[in-house]
Amino acid sequence: MADGGDGRFLHDTNMLHLASQCIDVENAEATNPADKANLAPMLSKVPGGAEAVNRLVRRVLHGASQCCKRRFVASSILSDAALGTTKRLEACIEANEGDETALHELLCGAVAGGFLSATRCLLEKGADPNFKRTDDGSDRSAMSSAALGGSIDCLALLLRGGASVNQLHRGGLTPMVFAATRDNAEAVVYLFERGGDVNVMVHGTNAARLYAEETKSMRAFWSVSLLSEIQTLEKLVFRVEPGKRSPELAPLVRRVRRLLLLTDEEHAMDAEAEMEEWHSELRRMVDVTKVLMAYDGFIDDGVGGVGGVGGVGGVGGVGG
Repeated sequence: MADGGDGRFLHDTNMLHLASQCIDVENAEATNPADKANLAPMLSKVPGGAEAVNRLVRRVLHGASQCCKRRFVASSILSDAALGTTKRLEACIEANEGDETALHELLCGAVAGGFLSATRCLLEKGADPNFKRTDDGSDRSAMSSAALGGSIDCLALLLRGGASVNQLHRGGLTPMVFAATRDNAEAVVYLFERGGDVNVMVHGTNAARLYAEETKSMRAFWSVSLLSEIQTLEKLVFRVEPGKRSPELAPLVRRVRRLLLLTDEEHAMDAEAEMEEWHSELRRMVDVTKVLMAYDGFIDDGVGGVGGVGGVGGVGGVGG
């Protein structure tokens, strides 16, 4: 099976290979129509046919090409890795042995394009998932590139490789914020479940929510809004280590996921209305919890950490 940024369509290595022959990998533009004679048997199984394949291959290559600007980084190397062979990539790694910046650029390109085999290979060869590019003023990291690209599989590989889920970047931004700016709502939820802080504040404002709203990333905007209230409840009530999540709130997070499934064009207005209503409910719950805990002497300056406050089990019921 081919490996790429959108597993829904890369089901056949030969199909991707043939289709990629019609793509200029340096600028991710189609140069010729797909060869329908060669692709016909496989294209018949793909909704949208040749144009859909061209469009999707352009999309997966575009992510890599955006991060592959230096001479030792070629998106064709990464697309080879996406097809299941890492020989050219390994040769490139060997040629740049000891050059941490070179490995970093390759890793950023791989995760931005959603190339799992390339990402896996680079991590195995010693690429540092926490390295940040600062010499060129970009402050780019593999986590920020993966969050912008939206590949949850690549985010998972980086986290398993030791990447920080809340890695700070210039201006106080985190991977969560980068995911929100591109409306990668599923990535926002995934990072939250892995301990990502959805309430990162920049100049007194929730950064993820602000950037999602400014970029009109509404699925991410509502995901951040709901998760923000959930995280506030968690902070008020449960003792959790930094970078961890309270399992008691899992039903609420599952409801966020269910609502995201309803945000297609047909149900978008209904989904947004339900999200807005539930956000108001969560906010009221937070306010009531603060009042009750302050009354009982449990809360001090809004900092939580009280295990087992009576009635908190009802939180799970809201996730129905």
